[in-house]
Amino acid sequence: MFRRIHIVGRKNHGKTTVLTELVRELTDLGLAIGTIKHTDHVHDIDTPATDSHRHYEAGGAPAAIISKEVIGTFLPRGDGHDPYAMLAPLYGDVDLVLVEGQRGTGNPTFEVWRAELSDAPMALEDESIRLLITDDEPPEGVRCPVTGRDQLGDLASALSALVEMRTP
Repeated sequence: MFRRIHIVGRKNHGKTTVLTELVRELTDLGLAIGTIKHTDHVHDIDTPATDSHRHYEAGGAPAAIISKEVIGTFLPRGDGHDPYAMLAPLYGDVDLVLVEGQRGTGNPTFEVWRAELSDAPMALEDESIRLLITDDEPPEGVRCPVTGRDQLGDLASALSALVEMRTP
């Protein structure tokens, strides 16, 4: 299974911005980085009535679309199937996977928090959050380390060193 870090936070707190900045920093350091967007919402990830959507709806499992630029694959998840195990073959050559979303996985989890949008970070209640990324003064009671958004380069360097230490 691949190593992954989850970037979590409430809506509009900047998860995607932080994740994409970390990807750039980490790839600049020479690491191969994969990403996954996790959502609890139920929705189509393909446009209904297109050929690729019709393939999936007809029962293609997996169903894929190949274009000049990208390949998209649709896999039915099914109850009881670990989606990360299902994706593992696609991420075998990466050093680290950054997942946007999903707390409580047992993997390192970093929260992105903005005081103007929420009184309290989730880190106050969720002890599994290992790092709070914010430019604001965190409220009293946050027990995990805190880093600023302007320190993502330092964070990437620390993550790179950890990845290299664990690589056989």
